[in-house]
Amino acid sequence: MLNTTMQSTKSGGPLAGAWAVLNTIGEEGYLRLTEKVLAGVDALVEGVNAIPVLSLVAQPDSTLVAFTTDDSCDVFTIADELHRAGWWTQPQLSFAGQPANLHLTLSAATDVDDFLQALGQSVQTAVTSGPVVIDEGIREFVASLDPSALSDADFDGLLAAVGMGGASGGWIGRRTGLDGRDQRPPRHSRAPAARVAVVGVPRSAAAAHALSTPCGAASCVAGHKGLSRG
Repeated sequence: MLNTTMQSTKSGGPLAGAWAVLNTIGEEGYLRLTEKVLAGVDALVEGVNAIPVLSLVAQPDSTLVAFTTDDSCDVFTIADELHRAGWWTQPQLSFAGQPANLHLTLSAATDVDDFLQALGQSVQTAVTSGPVVIDEGIREFVASLDPSALSDADFDGLLAAVGMGGASGGWIGRRTGLDGRDQRPPRHSRAPAARVAVVGVPRSAAAAHALSTPCGAASCVAGHKGLSRG
């Protein structure tokens, strides 16, 4: 595959780091980390299944876990509440008949018990608040947009309209330590350092819901691709 970027699809740094770690901890150490993270996945799945309003999108085969909600709340409010509790999570917009969901990637450094406690509290708040209701006029406006005709100014205006642009930093960059924890809280938040790192989550996940329509413009503006976890 050809890639015109300076470092192609992956830089050499992570590869060298992975090689160094594996040579340091050895095969036994790698197996211990694997056992720990897979046990964490099992505990997370059990915890999600214990919350009535949540349901898994699919049974995980590895360290990726995604879940959605029933009609009593939505994942965008849950994501915002988890953010306030210091956890970064990845809300994914509905697409091709699939519901909006919350996407997680675990590592051996993830404190699953702590996360589940925060998740339970966040779900309670989300249910109390109810699902996000988008004005029908906004839906019609977004559905009428032609992504190919959007100028940079149009794009910036759409981001600003939902609180995702501006000098305060509407998009959160990667600030991940070796333990998977966020090293620098975002400028707009006083939340404690994040336990799960993420690239590109909008400042307000609920605001992104305003652009969650089947049209191409919504996917373009929301820009929910290319996210990762610690």
